[in-house]
Amino acid sequence: MTNANEKMNFLISNAKANVNLAAVCFQLIKSAPVDERPKLLEDFFVGYKSTPTTGELKLPITISDEEERKYMIRYGKLVDTHMEELQKQNLSEKDFYAQLWTFICESPVLPNDKARIIALFDCAIDKRLPYFKLDRDRVLSMENEEYQDVCKQIGDDTFAKLEFILNGDFDQKTEQASLVVQMMDKMPDYTQRCVFLTRIIAHYKHELLRMHLKMSVDALADD
Repeated sequence: MTNANEKMNFLISNAKANVNLAAVCFQLIKSAPVDERPKLLEDFFVGYKSTPTTGELKLPITISDEEERKYMIRYGKLVDTHMEELQKQNLSEKDFYAQLWTFICESPVLPNDKARIIALFDCAIDKRLPYFKLDRDRVLSMENEEYQDVCKQIGDDTFAKLEFILNGDFDQKTEQASLVVQMMDKMPDYTQRCVFLTRIIAHYKHELLRMHLKMSVDALADD
């Protein structure tokens, strides 16, 4: 573990996970040797999401709450779009983080350090990170007509029951999950199970979009 890794782990473990932690870690990554930066960037995203923090370490306020809100509105979508384009290339993990860091540090669409810190923070809170290279040669792909045929085989009643379960209120997530697994176990083949899972993915993507739209409307209302 490098000295920069140790410093980052200390910061993540002891400071509150917010934009000002991103500001300190941005400078830490920026000052590290070039060949260490992609791994440090990955470690920051992983640690930001998964490391418990005491919150006892007080960091300087580099970006105020008001600045964070305004910068996120201005640059958040640009960062999201670039990250999506990188993910579509299915790069190796090292190349992905190297190119993402280059974008954060050098892109002219991020004109100053505060914009770059917001870009780093935006990535840190994005559910699509940390990144993994996927084996896309083995994915199941089908035309819409075939997809609709499989949906008919599964049946509207089955999908209606699925939505009922996904929208239900359960004491434990495992209770909800077990009911979904029971439905999948009754399906005769891999193709039907994959199509069934697409409805679950679509359900939660819709919920996530609804939340983002509400946050955007609330932010505009505060302007």
